[in-house]
Amino acid sequence: MRNQSFKRFGVVAASVAFFAACHNSQAPFDVEPGTALSANEAAAINQELVALAFGGWDFGQATPSPAQAPAGGDGVSASFATGVPISIDWSLGVSTQCDQGGTFDASGAITGSIDDQTLAGNLTLDITTSMTDCAFTADQTIVTFNTNPDLQLNGSTAWNQAGLVGSSTYTYAGGLDWSAADGRSGSCTFDVVVTLAQDGTQTAAGTVCNRTVDSGTSA
Repeated sequence: MRNQSFKRFGVVAASVAFFAACHNSQAPFDVEPGTALSANEAAAINQELVALAFGGWDFGQATPSPAQAPAGGDGVSASFATGVPISIDWSLGVSTQCDQGGTFDASGAITGSIDDQTLAGNLTLDITTSMTDCAFTADQTIVTFNTNPDLQLNGSTAWNQAGLVGSSTYTYAGGLDWSAADGRSGSCTFDVVVTLAQDGTQTAAGTVCNRTVDSGTSA
């Protein structure tokens, strides 16, 4: 047996967590004036939800099935038999406290495999996230959310010793009931695609509460 440090796991998860600095909101709301979220609020919500989805848990919080899941930290490390391809089949069930109260819950499966010799591998995420009175500050306003329906996060990533193989695409979609501290409230949808290109550039684009958001491209 030997101890392997699989930092690529942590790199992949962390890299997606900060993609969503979105702007260029364009589409108007089909609701009464004064009741909608602003363009800046929609952008901030997009950023916060993507960060919660990818940063609110780590691999150490995954329940091992059937093998012991690695511990979390700046990377992922575990002991495996040398020369044996590693099959990843972890179930996830964690709850995170939101900044201004309430909870953000994530549950589902993380599956894939990794080559014990080359460290090339792949991960697929099939995660359901839900918010219960989850409140955070969006553009200087505290907004409280309940998912309706829950947000579904799906996507996959592959890598080898040279880096990412192809592009990694994640879809994140569902519904939100929201209320702002200033008395506004409503229901809307969240539908965003986050992409990590092979050359390291990232984009996050879609719709957040009827606003079109597009982060553009950044290295």
